[in-house]
Amino acid sequence: TPDRGMMLLDGELIGKKERGRLCRRAGIVFQNADDQIIASTVAAEVSFGPMNLRLPEAEVACRVEHALDYMELQPFRARPPHELSGGEKKRVTIADILAMENDILLFDEPGASLDPAGEERLEAVLDRLHADGRTLVISTHDMDFAYRWADRVVLLNNAHILAQGSPEQIFSDHDLLSQANLEAPQMLRVRDVLANQGLLSSDCFPKTPEQLAELLGQKK
Repeated sequence: TPDRGMMLLDGELIGKKERGRLCRRAGIVFQNADDQIIASTVAAEVSFGPMNLRLPEAEVACRVEHALDYMELQPFRARPPHELSGGEKKRVTIADILAMENDILLFDEPGASLDPAGEERLEAVLDRLHADGRTLVISTHDMDFAYRWADRVVLLNNAHILAQGSPEQIFSDHDLLSQANLEAPQMLRVRDVLANQGLLSSDCFPKTPEQLAELLGQKK
């Protein structure tokens, strides 16, 4: 529970009376999909939120179809969610929020319990959501993902903000990472090894193996 500070939405102060407006704008995707899913079929699950808004039936149906299409879930619409894989369940929980038409999405450890293929597909979904103009706030311990994907990083320790800035700023500060009991992303550790051998500049920030290979090619 915060003991001080303010909550702003689009630059406007959000008090207790305005929190309903915040709830209509922001949706949360839980770390554990089973904690979020409650309905007997995928389609019923995705329709639950819009129905609680007491929208017209046609509007609910339209939102459900759009969310299922967006998350490529149409083949699963009649399936019980508990029969789906972890990655498929995660897509259902995101469809839940899309059907509410929130433009701010909060994700708690979205890559948890996903295999590499599932993580890659999830990241593609996050890219698409971002490209569509939605604001994504993601809580994660995956430093490689945060460094590669985020526009802005807020480093927390014991519920306090240690620092905030670009991924390049935050993940280059080893003292900060040590305070938060975190390690630098793999690509920056490889960069440091190559820089110590004179093979690469310590001022570059490769985020993928392809970018690293390109930088090494330029060095030659």
